[in-house]
Amino acid sequence: MLAPPLQVFIVFMDLAKVKTMTKPLIQIGDEIREMTKAEHDQHKLDLAEWEAQAEAQAAKAVAREALLTRLGITAAEAQLLLGA
Repeated sequence: MLAPPLQVFIVFMDLAKVKTMTKPLIQIGDEIREMTKAEHDQHKLDLAEWEAQAEAQAAKAVAREALLTRLGITAAEAQLLLGA
């Protein structure tokens, strides 16, 4: 199981000194800094994997509901039949 995505915080102390960000900020302890290229690349890969997992779980739930509907039983009845 994957860890949750990194918490990304954007903090603006002085709007006059704000520069255009190319990468999200990351906070480790008290330090807030831009992600390195490697961290940013890994963050994007992790997000894509979490999205794929969420889509797969949603598709599985839809398929399970469709099967129960086709059989004309509830989830509780299916659990009783399967002994789970």
